[in-house]
Amino acid sequence: MWEDKETVPKAYRCSALARFVEFGRKNTKFKFMKVGDRVCVKNSVVVYHHPQNRSQPFDIKGMEGEVVAIVHEWHGRPVSANWPVLVQFDKKFKAHFKEDEVESISSEV
Repeated sequence: MWEDKETVPKAYRCSALARFVEFGRKNTKFKFMKVGDRVCVKNSVVVYHHPQNRSQPFDIKGMEGEVVAIVHEWHGRPVSANWPVLVQFDKKFKAHFKEDEVESISSEV
């Protein structure tokens, strides 16, 4: 598929998790945010899967969490996810966001 090893995307050369999420992609629009950054939800986002409020609307505006993934690929195939930024707030609660719904507050290098 690719002529030389240098043109092979990083995710195709790495583990199964890296095939799901390509961390070092150069042509991404997420240059301001990376895995490990602390973020805050800046817009009103209503979820129905919050652990303490199952099946009830719950607004998570203002909650802080950590970016655990930026979704570019699924099972080795490129995807254009509608909500590509995956944020983990606590042990039991993760949510996907658009890039304009969260803002970076700090980064862990």
